[in-house]
Amino acid sequence: MDDKILQLDHRVERIDQQLAETNETVLQLKNSVEAQHLANIECDELILFELKDMNDKMRYINRRIADVELDMVTRQPRHEQGA
Repeated sequence: MDDKILQLDHRVERIDQQLAETNETVLQLKNSVEAQHLANIECDELILFELKDMNDKMRYINRRIADVELDMVTRQPRHEQGA
């Protein structure tokens, strides 16, 4: 009877040790996932900033192109009239 109690006691101790190791592993994984999540958020914010900046530059370029096209259209008749 005492042997069975000792065996059960050892098994419970091993299970407790395995549980502690598992909890430590889960905590490490949790910390790793949280760190990666923060890195992903920072990357997303950088991408959004760059996209907004690129969009603003494209608007500026499109306006400049429209200004040049308008200038060409308005100058062309004057040039033809003067010739």
